[in-house]
Amino acid sequence: LSGETSALTFTPIANKFGTATITVKVEDDGAGTTQSAKNKEVSFDVTLSEVNDVPTISTIVDQSANQDATIGPIAITVGDVETASELLSLAFSSDNTALVPNAAANLQGTGSGPNRGLIIKPVSGVFGSANITATITDGGKVDGSDKKSASRTFKVTISPSAVPVISSIPAQSTKKNVDTDVISFTVFDAQTPAEQLVVTASADNATLVPTSNIQFAPVTSGTRQMIIRPAQNQSGSANITVTVKDSDSNPATTTFKLTVLGESPTITPIATPQEVLKGGSIGPIAFTVNDAETFPGFLTVSKTSSNTAFVPESAV
Repeated sequence: LSGETSALTFTPIANKFGTATITVKVEDDGAGTTQSAKNKEVSFDVTLSEVNDVPTISTIVDQSANQDATIGPIAITVGDVETASELLSLAFSSDNTALVPNAAANLQGTGSGPNRGLIIKPVSGVFGSANITATITDGGKVDGSDKKSASRTFKVTISPSAVPVISSIPAQSTKKNVDTDVISFTVFDAQTPAEQLVVTASADNATLVPTSNIQFAPVTSGTRQMIIRPAQNQSGSANITVTVKDSDSNPATTTFKLTVLGESPTITPIATPQEVLKGGSIGPIAFTVNDAETFPGFLTVSKTSSNTAFVPESAV
């Protein structure tokens, strides 16, 4: 109607930009006149400027692990209105490079598209904390300008690994060519289940006790058992070191002495009784001594008398 003011409202499609020509057409119906209906059109352009929205990245909770452990993969979800998810760039940084260096081997990104991940490998033997920042960057506008980023920071805490514990083992002994009795001991670790602890043993005298001659019973708990078989026809002593390692290869040891006794020396029988006249003497009485390990000349022969009033030991 002439003299009337009308308002035109329109809503562009979300996240679209460019130019559109809007045409407004006004038409009457020719009523009250002898003329037919007439209309009038007016056109104008609407230009929507490109706007680059900030990309999104999911929250990452703080992480913790024991020394020398690997963390992850940690799930991370990313997105952006304008940039396809597979074109989004995800980078990571650490504020404590002594614990977690800014290297791909230590901050390893995984996944693709909207579903990303992170594997963290702290430096071996180091513990402490580090703030890890994950930054997602989009592709910007069509011309590559106005790139925008979003970040999430979380804390990684690495605790020192507890060294496993192994009980002491008392000194052991056996005879030549005879296995030891069953030797029992216990192992424990704060992080690693007892049945997963690895136990080994070695001797400082491999001639007497080869490593292969130290046998362990099947693992069922924290109580372990072993038997040692000395090498054939060998005697002497050896220090046996038993080592236990946890899942982080942290060791604990205990050492005990094993003595392998040789065969007893031999002495031939002496005929009894031996008779002597009063005031007389007997001898020499012959007998033979021998030993498998000791030269006869180094054997020690001693004597005793059950009646020193009759035969003093000094008289023998």
